[in-house]
Amino acid sequence: MGSGMADDEYQRLRHLLTLLQRANLNRPKRKPTFMEVAGVSHREVTVSRILAFLLESEEGHGLGELWLRSLLLAAADADQRFDPEGWQLAPSSTQTEVVTANVRANLRIDVVAETPDIVIGIENKIGASLYNDLAAYAGQVRDMAGERVPLLVTLTLHDEAAATSEHAAECEGLGVALCNVTYATLFAHVKEGMGEALLSADAEWIGYMRDFMRTIENLEVPEMQFDTDLFSFMIENEPEVKMLARKITEVTKATKAQGQRLQAMMEEDEELRALGLPRPAVWQEDINYLHCPTFYHLKLPGRGLWVHVELCNNLKGILARYWVNKPSAKAIVKKAVLDAGISIEKEYDQDLQIHLYPLDTSEEELVEAIKPLVTAVLPIVER
Repeated sequence: MGSGMADDEYQRLRHLLTLLQRANLNRPKRKPTFMEVAGVSHREVTVSRILAFLLESEEGHGLGELWLRSLLLAAADADQRFDPEGWQLAPSSTQTEVVTANVRANLRIDVVAETPDIVIGIENKIGASLYNDLAAYAGQVRDMAGERVPLLVTLTLHDEAAATSEHAAECEGLGVALCNVTYATLFAHVKEGMGEALLSADAEWIGYMRDFMRTIENLEVPEMQFDTDLFSFMIENEPEVKMLARKITEVTKATKAQGQRLQAMMEEDEELRALGLPRPAVWQEDINYLHCPTFYHLKLPGRGLWVHVELCNNLKGILARYWVNKPSAKAIVKKAVLDAGISIEKEYDQDLQIHLYPLDTSEEELVEAIKPLVTAVLPIVER
């Protein structure tokens, strides 16, 4: 039982959560896809490799230029310069993880597709925001294109036209057209063109393609809909729902206060101050965590690379982790962490999770816990 919560409040909340768990609120279970079962549905590298295979006209799927034409048609919905009419799209070839001319910056284009008439670079985004140096990508695509038409596409789960357009002027200055395409629009054109492609397609690969498309569609967050069953449930249990909301607010405030105390302790700690680190910051909210009590923002060598050394509250405990902004930054940090003898318990695209501490871990213990994490990456930090 949480501190400050009366027994009757605790029992009412427990009863509310039990009712909510039992309620059938129009959420039918769906069958998982093969990619979801394999645990690769959210991996951009895996998705990019499958996409590259489908974009290559001479590959064993037998779909010909269906996917490349569909991608260009989807882009042409927003920018007619991408209209494939009059372009020779086959034979096409693809590459993944194409390194740009600035090798030291370690910038990589997820997919590049080449045809006799065009070269198209694709920045594939399924689980991260659009932060990439698209001008550098445009320059690489232009150099690869030569006399052909250079094109650059950001392929995203959701509409990122506004974020993409921020880079348009730089790309246009390099002679490269830039456009945002959502997976939903791409899939709509693929489905529209499937009829003719089925005549030559490999039946087995049609099944793989459908699994791939359904996997991506499952990653998309649906539009917010008015859920009448949930609304009725909340009305029927209004006192308990209000109390639950109040308790969540109280926990959030308490966690933020803990973060402020932890920040002050880290600033005052002589060992941490002696390292010459920047002042630790308090991160008010995070999409995956109730609160990130504190973190260090450290710059890495390379263009725009950084790492956060963080302590995050995810309601299960206090998580010590490294959070990086780019895959190339993760590779640098991972090597330094392993060289320092620190074990990595879990690893994600931008996340190296070190250890989950109990929620009642003292602030003094947390300060001691973050010290080796910080010192492990100091040799690779730009001062």
